[in-house]
Amino acid sequence: MTEVTIDIEGINPVEFFGVKNAKLNMLKKAFPHLKILARGNKIKIAGNEQDIDHFKQKVDTMLQLLEKYGHLTDENVEDLLADADPLDLDIPGMAEDAIVYGPGGNVIRARTPNQKKLVEEAATNDI
Repeated sequence: MTEVTIDIEGINPVEFFGVKNAKLNMLKKAFPHLKILARGNKIKIAGNEQDIDHFKQKVDTMLQLLEKYGHLTDENVEDLLADADPLDLDIPGMAEDAIVYGPGGNVIRARTPNQKKLVEEAATNDI
């Protein structure tokens, strides 16, 4: 039996674990053979190495999406646990016209018509 600790520093624990630990409970239900304990900004996992690796991949994907967009719904977590492609998720704050996502999921987009034209031209041509 292997034991691993994952640090979720820099992520709001309520966003990761969910209200009343709803998202954490989804993770526990999806990985019934693992013993999962959450304390503050740390998750302690005990179980066999293959299950732990699979769990870590799911958690890493969740952390990357939270860092990029700042929010994941319970449905997003369910879809991730069902092996959905993260690019296919309908994440709140995900904008079609976004150039880049800033800290906390802030959307950076072109504001003026000329900025939009610049972004369109930069996507198809070298600057």
